[in-house]
Amino acid sequence: MNSLKYVDFKDIEPSVLIGVLNSEKVREHLIPHPLFDEASIKKWVTEKIEIDSMEGCYVRVIFIDGTPAGWCGIQKEKDDYEIAVILADKFKGNGLKIFRHLIDKAKSFGHKEIAIHLLETRPLYKFLEKMASKRTTSTISGNKFNTYIVKLHSREQPM
Repeated sequence: MNSLKYVDFKDIEPSVLIGVLNSEKVREHLIPHPLFDEASIKKWVTEKIEIDSMEGCYVRVIFIDGTPAGWCGIQKEKDDYEIAVILADKFKGNGLKIFRHLIDKAKSFGHKEIAIHLLETRPLYKFLEKMASKRTTSTISGNKFNTYIVKLHSREQPM
């Protein structure tokens, strides 16, 4: 079992994420953007810290077995809260555990539903289809996404 740790962005050196975020495998399913350098990663990390300070939001760097593996979060996107999980390819097997952590965190914030935006280049996911109350298409920053809306139940009710 991998050792999984969620670390506040304020507690990391921004450059530790450059390798993960500039990975071709990671970038192929994200909105196109220039490669990160020292200046742009600092700006991006500052933005994540600001998002984390917003009510109902939670953004963390993920370390697996002591290695920076990616980041995850609950962020505000227009009128919805969305879940994001970005992992280096070699750590993808941890995605479901991280996803469940974020769902629990969203419930603890009192969110009634959460959106999951996956760039249309990604396949449709059966487990998300089953979990979602609906799937729509969205456009964010000029890019098309499959958006799954997941209704959250209280801790007493099974999902």
